[in-house]
Amino acid sequence: MSKKILFAMALHNHQPVGNFDFVFEDAYQKCYKPFLDVLGEYPNLAISLHYSGPLLDWFGDNHPEFIENLKSLVKSGRVEIIGGAYYEPILPLLPSEDRIGQIQMQREYTKKTFGCDPAGAWLAERVWEQALVYDLAEAGVKYTLVDDSHLKFAGCRSEAITGYYITEDRGALLNVFPMDEKLRYFIPFRNPEETVEYLSGLATEEGDRLMVYADDGEKFGSWPQTYKHIFEDGWLRRFLDKITENADWLETVTLSDGLKRLPPVGKIYIPDASYREMMAWALPPEAHEELEDIEEELAKYGLFNRGRFFLKGGTWRNFQARYPEASEMYGKMISVSKLVSAMPAKSKKRAQAKKLLYQAQCNCPYWHGVFGGLYLPHLRQAVYERLIKAETIAGNASGKPNSVKFEVNDRNLDGHNEIEVDTGAARMAFKPNEGAHMFEYDLVDKAYNVLATLTRRRESYHRAVLANSAKASNNVGSIHDAVRLRDPSVAQKITYDWYKKESLIDHFFKQGTQLKAFSRCRFGEMGDFVNMPYEFDVKSDGPRTTLRMVRHGALWLDEGKRLLMVEKTVSFEDGKPDMAIQYTIVNEDKVPLDVDFGVEFNFALLAGDAPDRYYLAGEDRRNIGNLSTPVDIESTDAFGAVDEWKGVEWWLRFSPAAGLWAFPVHTASMSEYGVELVYQCSSVVPRWHFTLAPGRPQRLDITYAPVER
Repeated sequence: MSKKILFAMALHNHQPVGNFDFVFEDAYQKCYKPFLDVLGEYPNLAISLHYSGPLLDWFGDNHPEFIENLKSLVKSGRVEIIGGAYYEPILPLLPSEDRIGQIQMQREYTKKTFGCDPAGAWLAERVWEQALVYDLAEAGVKYTLVDDSHLKFAGCRSEAITGYYITEDRGALLNVFPMDEKLRYFIPFRNPEETVEYLSGLATEEGDRLMVYADDGEKFGSWPQTYKHIFEDGWLRRFLDKITENADWLETVTLSDGLKRLPPVGKIYIPDASYREMMAWALPPEAHEELEDIEEELAKYGLFNRGRFFLKGGTWRNFQARYPEASEMYGKMISVSKLVSAMPAKSKKRAQAKKLLYQAQCNCPYWHGVFGGLYLPHLRQAVYERLIKAETIAGNASGKPNSVKFEVNDRNLDGHNEIEVDTGAARMAFKPNEGAHMFEYDLVDKAYNVLATLTRRRESYHRAVLANSAKASNNVGSIHDAVRLRDPSVAQKITYDWYKKESLIDHFFKQGTQLKAFSRCRFGEMGDFVNMPYEFDVKSDGPRTTLRMVRHGALWLDEGKRLLMVEKTVSFEDGKPDMAIQYTIVNEDKVPLDVDFGVEFNFALLAGDAPDRYYLAGEDRRNIGNLSTPVDIESTDAFGAVDEWKGVEWWLRFSPAAGLWAFPVHTASMSEYGVELVYQCSSVVPRWHFTLAPGRPQRLDITYAPVER
């Protein structure tokens, strides 16, 4: 064959910060190790590989022989190491200083470990914004990779883009390789012959074309059902054999070699984009469903392929709007980044804090799609743990006195002020504009945010589940192809909350409300206090600081509107994690009111059915079951949630005694294995019934006290 073509293969390998060690090990045994072992059998093939910082750290601690094997392949010239931001952040999420710092961290590791300076940078989730070009170039990056759809969104109309482009920002230049979509769907799910046939159709007499296959390395053994397909059934060896057999016209090159061998196809400016599935996931569920319907309608008329690159979906940043929990992590990350940046340059403490900050910028818990991401409690806690530790290091370095500190600012970047309180032992954050909720509680010594909760909300894939259209499949294929049910009972258990699962949520229940209805969020709420604005002020008196939050609201009864005032004060002491909470409820109307009042607390303790996490009731500490146990107690003066794994008990004490509900909060969320129920937190609700005479206050006291075991 006289025609020729260059073929660059690149694999991106990543596990998130905070993922379980057994997940790393399983991926190592099923994917990372066997792939490199097979690759070693083909000395004439070139490939570019990217490994994220969490993986490199784990390899170094657990399988240093893997690093040595990789070193030898790099030294032979057969493998190019692609750089990137070390802990795999979404770069637009970060301040420029952190973007550049993370990329330089990866460069330094690569130079020290593999003896080479990486020319390229993997772009996490291929999230692109044109302003990234300047920072990437500033960090020494020569090229990056995006989906070919990015370029088609910019107007490229070729079905296959056979080369790379150059782009620019503020005078800085960057080369961009497009990842061919057809190759991503062929490899490794179709017969190798189809890939070779496709590439042969693009070859030219001049040999002046380059095709890029780049995708997640986990496709090769870690994705469901792929280990058997790739290794036991021999797909990978058949594929590499087929490439080798056609080496006379199909030449494999690294991306850096491709950059040297060919000039750019042209110049381009790329709109904000990620891969097409990601941009659909970033849409609100209603819009996502509408996009799916439009695509289906276009397909009926044979117009989908022609029109799909004009149907762009949303942008990645929309996840910060879709999920307040992600926005709160992001807001805290930005706050901690500023603290770390203000630390003395080149100090050891700053280096420690910066590494923790960079780890907390790992992208996975900040969004959700076909992988669990934000829906995985241990990943959210991993982010908070590192942010809390970095914040503590930066705060200790400031030399400020150890009195209770508070700050009023827009911490979650929603246009409203929040209140942050730091006692030294605990850090809390409150949102007066939304029910005066407490939305963060960090136990500093444990580096644990017990309010890293998640609200049950609608997702676009619920439509298929609720319509009973999700079917199990044993076929090997892309995890984007179908909605699967990991638990057949999911459809019956899908529940949505109309308010966010935080703490200090003030409920006025319709009389007769039962635990089952409340736990499914199908209850009558009579007041306008749950998520409405409260006024606030903060006062300090020696070692004690008091946050006072007040709402003059109403109950909406069958007989009409009745005026009511709720005042809650939360008191803090220097060096203590406890909170003394006092409620004063006043009937501001002219007639007596019968009231069923409750205060909702939520505790994110990671594992609902683990034997080392359970409830205790009363001062006699009666064990009443694990955190998945529904609890309905007629009267108690104390209730505790125990976490032996973290070594802490979370206690609520009441005066007067309260009735109490507790129940687990499960989301129906997507993972690579299908839609499944995931424990997110436990709701604990002390309740009181009382009659309010006009003008007479009703006082309730609650102590919130974590106790280390």
